[in-house]
Amino acid sequence: MIHAPTLQQDIIKASTNLAATPNSMHALMFAIYSMAVRAISDEECLSTYQDDKGKLITRYNAACQEALRRAEVLRSADVEVLRAFVLYLISAIHILDPRSLFALTAMADRIGRRLGLHSEAAYRRMSPLQGQLAKRVWWNILVYERRLAELSGAGPSILPNVWTARLPLNVNDSNLNATMTTPPKEQSVATDMIFCLTRFEVAEFLRAHRSAHTSEALWQEFGELNISDTEKDKSIDAFERRMEEKCDSIFTTPRGPRGAPPSAESLEYIFRISVEMLETYIVAINSKAVVHFDWYLSTNKPLIPLVHVLSILRTNTHGDLANRAWAAIMRIGDIFPRPAHSLTQVDNPMFLAFANLKVKAWEAREEYFRRSAPLPTPSAIANLKERLALRRKMMGKTRRQHVPVLRLRHVSANARQCSCRV
Repeated sequence: MIHAPTLQQDIIKASTNLAATPNSMHALMFAIYSMAVRAISDEECLSTYQDDKGKLITRYNAACQEALRRAEVLRSADVEVLRAFVLYLISAIHILDPRSLFALTAMADRIGRRLGLHSEAAYRRMSPLQGQLAKRVWWNILVYERRLAELSGAGPSILPNVWTARLPLNVNDSNLNATMTTPPKEQSVATDMIFCLTRFEVAEFLRAHRSAHTSEALWQEFGELNISDTEKDKSIDAFERRMEEKCDSIFTTPRGPRGAPPSAESLEYIFRISVEMLETYIVAINSKAVVHFDWYLSTNKPLIPLVHVLSILRTNTHGDLANRAWAAIMRIGDIFPRPAHSLTQVDNPMFLAFANLKVKAWEAREEYFRRSAPLPTPSAIANLKERLALRRKMMGKTRRQHVPVLRLRHVSANARQCSCRV
């Protein structure tokens, strides 16, 4: 969302006279500070800044909030203020409850629409540099909102499916400058934008698919039964070809049974691919090559593969694949970020549903091995049981309510969303 060469000059200028620096720049700087601290390890933060990572993020977020208030973020017509607001929302995911962030992201969407960022026509009135930066802000809002919808338990996105803004160009920051009057030529190779554009392409694919059927369609439409498997396969194949053309051999797409009702073969394939996705995620979070993307990996754990695996583990209780699955599940841990101000997650509906599914899958495995060699209950499972029991006790004092249950409907249709891997 930033242009490093220009931003570097702006920060140097601001540091020479902070009193004269506009509030929008203050907000952007503190949002960047928060993101920078999130991108380093706890040890690196302590050795570099001699302070705790969590405390620094909380401090910078509070400063960013104040700067955004002074910049009148809700009434501002400055894209710079909106950029700071979006960066603040991304950096605050471990501080604020996902449900609160989901509501705030809807505000960012409304501000962006008020500024015209949803319309391609608005960018014709901007310089090439300003237009590209504004597009990056808009598309980041879209993909972040979808993730928060999942984490908050809101289901599909509630935001309108109406925008004409094209994807940002696949160019390096060095190809853009403040004096240019025409957009740079788009690159056919990987650039500084490869990480962002990969995510944006997925959002554009879903938007295009929804628009082709009905304006009232929602994010989960692709998994519904009202669209034939043949049509879904065509859409998936077209998307895969597009990604392979743009990203060369970066993407590998395992193929499995398609266009058929669930069978033992297809379920086994889904199980194996989902387990492999979990294992690939573990390799990624432990890789030094992507250590500075921990801010993204830690909040984008593979939810759909986890749900598939846990659902299947309720009946596939043993075997090599089941053992691999449980090893991966235990290493990944909690899938929902814990707000810094909360000592417990019992009030999060999505956490409750996921915990319930995880405990039931373990109990099924426990029951199988009880006949031969009883399994010790892992501390993580014991902790989940305690939280669920506490929730039931709390709800029992007010009114009768069941713990939410997380289920996958139409597994064969949804599973194809798990078959595209990076």
